[in-house]
Amino acid sequence: MQLLSKGDQAAVESHLPTVLLRALEARAYGEGAPAQGEGQGGGDGMDAMRRVITTYVMQSGKRVRPQLVVWVWRVLNPTQPLPRGVLDMACVWELFHAFLLVHDDLIDESDLRRGLPALHCRLAELEGGNGAKIFGSNLAIVAGDLLFSGSLRVLHELAVPPAELLPLMRLFSDVACLTGLGQAIDIAQGHLAWDAVDEQVLLREYHWKTAAYTFDGPMRSGAMLAGLCDAGLMRLREFAMSLGQAYQVHNDLLDLAQPADAGCDLVQGKRTLTLAAHRKQCGDTRAFDRLAGIAADAQCPLADRLVAAESLREQVLTGPGYAQTRRIIDGLLATSAAAAADEGTLGSRLSAALRALLKQLASGYFATVD
Repeated sequence: MQLLSKGDQAAVESHLPTVLLRALEARAYGEGAPAQGEGQGGGDGMDAMRRVITTYVMQSGKRVRPQLVVWVWRVLNPTQPLPRGVLDMACVWELFHAFLLVHDDLIDESDLRRGLPALHCRLAELEGGNGAKIFGSNLAIVAGDLLFSGSLRVLHELAVPPAELLPLMRLFSDVACLTGLGQAIDIAQGHLAWDAVDEQVLLREYHWKTAAYTFDGPMRSGAMLAGLCDAGLMRLREFAMSLGQAYQVHNDLLDLAQPADAGCDLVQGKRTLTLAAHRKQCGDTRAFDRLAGIAADAQCPLADRLVAAESLREQVLTGPGYAQTRRIIDGLLATSAAAAADEGTLGSRLSAALRALLKQLASGYFATVD
């Protein structure tokens, strides 16, 4: 998804390493504490760890969340230069996203991220680690915490008036809490028997775990920095949440579009809306449960798990659950999001931009599995 002009995109990319440096630096915090650069960095390995974290964040990534912050602000301020506060806010969401990815890979025991080594694998190679998995995993837990605390640090230091900062902090904390609860639902659902999985709970998970921090938080923070009224912010939230749910539901289909591998939903034992809908309508739940059980059984050889996952994937692709998922996505886009994009309190400029964004995504991103 490319929303920004080359100039605005370049501004985000060049600002991110500066923000990372601020976010990850050690600072004096009390009398007698060493100042920056004094008594640190020698043999403690922290400089090397910071370099690995910075490389990880900067390497690839679609920057969806920073783009949305800047895009909404730019729609409402088409001719003004990008303020530092907007760029900082954009980077806050990218640091938060990086924190979630680091911990997500640990939860899923995934060694790859975007086709490259996950952060815990990179940290395992630091001096003293000797490639030990536990060394890398322990450091990655801390690295994720540092990225989260770093996002808070940058947010607290945002170059905006105090009256504007408090609502942004409240938005961030609300979204961060929802995201954590959504992740907890994801983990809990993964340990339920398939006949106990609730599709409405899965939709709530998609709402909390992905839609809130991927679309709602970034879009509303950009609008808040641009001065959108409270009624407009509520309408924008409705739009962002509908779009975000469609985005996450569509990820189910993207996962199924690729041949089964060690990181796919079936092998990871994920309970997704598409799989749950297929099971409910397939007519042979015992066969589904048997294949899904083999695919997710860590005690089985990986080759056997992949065979089971691939067999089930092919069934789902032509089954009723897949078609139902497409209808859910279409409804979220064409009905819920489109209704929220009506002019009303959004103003004509933002309303038109949101409708154009829906059209662009419907013919691009959301059409990629058909």
